[in-house]
Amino acid sequence: MTNAEALCTETVRHISDTIKSFRGNNRLSLDDLAGLSGVSRSMICQIEAGKAVPTVQVLTRLAAGMNTSLSALIEGKGSLRQITARAINDLDCAHSADGSFSYRVLSASDSPRVEVRQFEFLKKGVRREGPNSCGTVATLIVQKGSLIFSVQGERITIESGQTLEFRASREYLFEQQDNNFAAGLLITAFG
Repeated sequence: MTNAEALCTETVRHISDTIKSFRGNNRLSLDDLAGLSGVSRSMICQIEAGKAVPTVQVLTRLAAGMNTSLSALIEGKGSLRQITARAINDLDCAHSADGSFSYRVLSASDSPRVEVRQFEFLKKGVRREGPNSCGTVATLIVQKGSLIFSVQGERITIESGQTLEFRASREYLFEQQDNNFAAGLLITAFG
């Protein structure tokens, strides 16, 4: 193996580790990162497994989805700026397969303990979340419309202007049962 090949292998391994670490710290699935970056789930999976050498275009999309620079993704230095201001509508938005649900992660990508998501139900639909690690708590805030929240068989309707705190260490779901618009925030503090 030449020095150039060894350097390439080491760089790809570093990128793989950086992406895996980012997803783990931010509790993102492959589908979540695919939605944020515009890179396919299968490509991200191949990069993480060290089976694909990503192009500059793919790396640029991943870096944007991870709110970091291309050089930080490749070199692992200065992964986040000290201050970053962005318009909410400029943040990447992930969508459910059926188009009923979308969300944006508003919290800093290097904050593995707290996540703030802005969500919208555009039509009737269900969103399943969790289970998360033991000790995880979440707050659901409904800003528009109404939702039905369920955990372990217990159901409650939450109206606009109401908030609900719950243990998020078990699978839970929230749903919009009619075709009216509903929106809010989901704030999760991981245990």
